Amino acid sequence: MIVSKELKAFFRVGDDFFENVEKINIRTGKIEEVHAKRKKTTITDDFGKKAIEQIPKYKMFINFPSNNDYKRIINNCYNLYYPIMHEPQLK
Repeated sequence: MIVSKELKAFFRVGDDFFENVEKINIRTGKIEEVHAKRKKTTITDDFGKKAIEQIPKYKMFINFPSNNDYKRIINNCYNLYYPIMHEPQLK
């Protein structure tokens, strides 16, 4: 499926639509990705009715940790786990 550039941040899980949005964590000052819930009508108002056809659909959220073989999508489910971004310090 080819998804237009402006719709790449959107996805649907079950009956709900989400957008991957970067926000600043006030405690750490670091940018982190959040999944902001969006209404179907907002997406169609902004991008047109055909936009919904371009948004990937997944069955459910899962949390499957893996730092060696990380996958965002597993068996048509959206993985909420994020791999660690640093190397462990060995003693």
